Amino acid sequence: MPYDLTEYFRRFGTDIAAAEHQTIQKNRRRVQQWLFERGGVLCGKFDCVVQSAQQLAPAYPNIDGLARMTAIHSMLSGIIDGGLWWYSVFLGGGQMVSRSFMRPFQQLLQVLLSVRTAPCDFSQAQQAIDSEIPLFEQEAKLTRVDCGTFWKCLIASLPPYVPGGSSDPKELYDLLYALEDCYTLFSDKSGSPYLDDLWDALDWHWQSYTVFHVDRAAAEDAVKRWDFAERPDAMKELLIAVYSDELRRFSPEVLFHANESEILEEVYQKDPVLAIRMWRFLLDTAEAHLQEPEAAQYLLWEIIDFALFPPYSLCPILKELAGDPRFVRQVFGSAYVDFPHLFLLDGCAACGQPELREKLLLTLSENPFFHPEDQG
Repeated sequence: MPYDLTEYFRRFGTDIAAAEHQTIQKNRRRVQQWLFERGGVLCGKFDCVVQSAQQLAPAYPNIDGLARMTAIHSMLSGIIDGGLWWYSVFLGGGQMVSRSFMRPFQQLLQVLLSVRTAPCDFSQAQQAIDSEIPLFEQEAKLTRVDCGTFWKCLIASLPPYVPGGSSDPKELYDLLYALEDCYTLFSDKSGSPYLDDLWDALDWHWQSYTVFHVDRAAAEDAVKRWDFAERPDAMKELLIAVYSDELRRFSPEVLFHANESEILEEVYQKDPVLAIRMWRFLLDTAEAHLQEPEAAQYLLWEIIDFALFPPYSLCPILKELAGDPRFVRQVFGSAYVDFPHLFLLDGCAACGQPELREKLLLTLSENPFFHPEDQG
């Protein structure tokens, strides 16, 4: 026979609806408190993104709009990566789940979109979440491959890149940490990997911008005058300015840390003809200083010494010499005569250029800086 519950109901009553109502009210208060606290934080982070961007890039009048798109992009990325949005929809915001309540992320996003000037509405955000592709990819996406409009404007406004971040503007840190918080408020995950990826991609594009956006006229003027007091990297800058398309095959880290000789060697390994053309461009630009021993030694030895030794062949350089009398005069008629010339003369036999050897010897014999007795 069934268990008799008469005594239980006599003592405690049977108003189950009232108990359920009390639980619902309690959960509702928890949801309201959560929304009040998180909504305030979210709006603050959203504002921080916009204000930091305005301070970093005041020359771009639309930077505030792009910053809003970027903040929304981070939020939607957090929603998609966290996967809690769909659970919250299924269970209902505020439902009890294992002694905790499923956070109402939908209401949280609606709070932001209602009280701030936003670049989208809730239905557009929901469609993006359903497709698992955040809004504003073109404006806000940042990876080593992709650099959205917001980031391009921001990077163009930053000072030249310096490794280690010692001179990074404070507002840049504020911006990235605020974007991390926009992400974590919806993903409910640690934001460290997200922030690390942002910094890595930002450094990549910032470094690339610093490397490739050089003042060609100023660099060329410094090389022509052979005056590097104000532009110590003028030769490197000039190579990058003139051969930027060819040099984009190399990572910005390589180009940022390399000097002109290291760049020429990197290129020579893959394309000796291009490397020689780049070297010759420097010789042409600084041609007036080839009659100065120090400048000539740097241009004819220190900058290209790697190409004169194995495993590299001298044949590409000798082929260029055979086809251009100006190049011959620059190399064998300069104020520097030493090992490179001996290597090139010896290389003529190995490369099948006996007539070139005679031509080079003739030019050398007419060089007032050549003293055979000093060559051993």
